[in-house]
Amino acid sequence: MKIKEQSIDSLSLLLSVELEPKDYENQVNKTLKKEGRKIEIKGFRKGKVPLGILKKLIGGKIIAEEVQTLALDASKKYFEEKNLEVLGQINEQEENFFTSIDQKNFNVKYSVAIAPNFEVNLSDYKIPFYDITVSEEMIDDSIKSVGDNFKKEIEVECVNDKLNNILIGDFSELDENNNILENGISKKDAMISLEFVKDDEIKNLFKNAFINQVINFNLKKAFPNDTEVVHLLGIKKEDAKDLNSDFQFIINKIKDFEEKEINQEFFDLTFGKDIVKSEEEFRAKIKEKIGKNLKSRDTIARFTLDLKEALMTKLNFPFPDAFFKKYLKYELIKQKQNLNDEKFQEEFSNFKESFKWDLIVKKIIKENKISIDNEKEFLAFVKYEIATQIQSQGMGSSEFRQKFASVKFFDFMQKNITLDKKVVSVEDFRKLYQDDKK
Repeated sequence: MKIKEQSIDSLSLLLSVELEPKDYENQVNKTLKKEGRKIEIKGFRKGKVPLGILKKLIGGKIIAEEVQTLALDASKKYFEEKNLEVLGQINEQEENFFTSIDQKNFNVKYSVAIAPNFEVNLSDYKIPFYDITVSEEMIDDSIKSVGDNFKKEIEVECVNDKLNNILIGDFSELDENNNILENGISKKDAMISLEFVKDDEIKNLFKNAFINQVINFNLKKAFPNDTEVVHLLGIKKEDAKDLNSDFQFIINKIKDFEEKEINQEFFDLTFGKDIVKSEEEFRAKIKEKIGKNLKSRDTIARFTLDLKEALMTKLNFPFPDAFFKKYLKYELIKQKQNLNDEKFQEEFSNFKESFKWDLIVKKIIKENKISIDNEKEFLAFVKYEIATQIQSQGMGSSEFRQKFASVKFFDFMQKNITLDKKVVSVEDFRKLYQDDKK
């Protein structure tokens, strides 16, 4: 077996693996004998078909498969011995390289992309790290949100000033004279939420409304979405599309929600029995919880974005574009996708950015010996993900592995790179994303 290397550029080469019969015959014969045990031919006992006949029947297929396997294994060993990191490898003769059963010598050729050399010096970087201030307003909003979970539904006599009641009543379609339309649309015990009435003028008709009061209004002005009208009246969507009638609504019931008093019972329901014992402690606990959520979600997300941008901008290392454009075209053809030049370039740019980022992450993980193979840590991570995130359901093992490696990577970077810590309000933090778009 001979291996020849032809350089194309600094990151691409053409590798030729030449094989003679002595390189593959033993393996081909072993495979033929193994396959021969399964073949039945009239005149021979099962598994006793002579090797010569087997070669005529399936020899070409077996030779092609074994030559390809041996060539691929040889190429991998070659790169390992030369300590070259391969990013991609395309078999240039994957199809039709085998021309005849009498063919003896083979030359399997691969286009190969080699990983670029680059250095990452973490001391060169200073990455913004935002500590988002928890305002009193945020605490108030959070307490209100918690309280909404404990609200008790009650029936009342009239609509409140906030106009956010739920009403149950009877709809009847009206004619142009505001009389009930004969054979018109009607619906008993329909339920409407005043909070979702879109027209303010109509919403105000319900101010201080009481049980048995009759209110006429244009239903489509109140609820412009056809799907809402379909749900309210129990009609077909095509009937709702052109509906423009006024409707009479007789209020049968008015529902409101009684807010939970902020007391020890409220504290216990939120954090557990006797964890907090005063409103001051309760607000402090809420503030702590908001702060943790902001850091784990918003602060880390922004740190991830800024870190990636800083590394990708500074580490502007070369990339084997020609190879991967060819590779991407092969993949798109396999997927039967036909993209024009503009779309293909867009697809390639996204692919290239993702691939380069992956190279940077892998290099930092390797050089800093970041542990991503600790099974105990990994299983604890998977358990946490499944317990806390719905989107984790259906994720495969490899996806969990990738996410685990990513979490470990960013945790390491946060501890080992210089952080430019900045205290900001939530409003100023959000402006960062608006500035990104400019």
